[in-house]
Amino acid sequence: MTVDETINAAGQEWRRLGVSAQDRRTLAADLRLDLEAAVADGVPADQLIDGDVQVFARRLVEESGVRHVPPRYGTIVATALAGAVVGVLVGALIVAGVHMVMVTLFDLPGDFNVPVAIAAGIYYAGVGLVALAGAVIGVLILLRNVPAIGRTAAAMAWLTPLSAIVVVPLIMLFARTTGYSTAVSIVLTEVALTIAGFVGATVLARRWTLIRGAGSPA
Repeated sequence: MTVDETINAAGQEWRRLGVSAQDRRTLAADLRLDLEAAVADGVPADQLIDGDVQVFARRLVEESGVRHVPPRYGTIVATALAGAVVGVLVGALIVAGVHMVMVTLFDLPGDFNVPVAIAAGIYYAGVGLVALAGAVIGVLILLRNVPAIGRTAAAMAWLTPLSAIVVVPLIMLFARTTGYSTAVSIVLTEVALTIAGFVGATVLARRWTLIRGAGSPA
């Protein structure tokens, strides 16, 4: 492994650990000096790092004392999912309540219906927004002591809708190919796709926060 390859591999590990961009540059510069000096003395870079770049990179972080943000992907995803589930339940109740209020206020017949596409769009968009709010609020409250959780929650708030732009059409296409079947296996697949999109957005939000080097707990 060359000096550049070693530094690049160490840099990836520092990003994963949540080391800020400025500290990564400092660590990389110091590591380059040590590696180039070792190579000049005839010592291979692999020998200097004991053959494991990730372990060596983690040791450098601990020895240097630089501040880093723990990823905690699993904890954040689990908390966000729990908040989203609560949000889905609350959102469904809100949408049902709004429908009842509209019927009452405008003296609409109880079986008043709007076009299926519009009704579905309003229902799922409404429930989805409340679910997202539940996830963000849950993460902010339950994980308030986790470094950079505020920025992670903010990233979730805009990345999740963006992921929905990709995931929702896929789910609609899948539903269409199955003839809009309500079979358990089909419904579970659609739910799994929804969860996968949400989890992906949450992980990406956290990773984006770490890459940006958000080392403050805000």
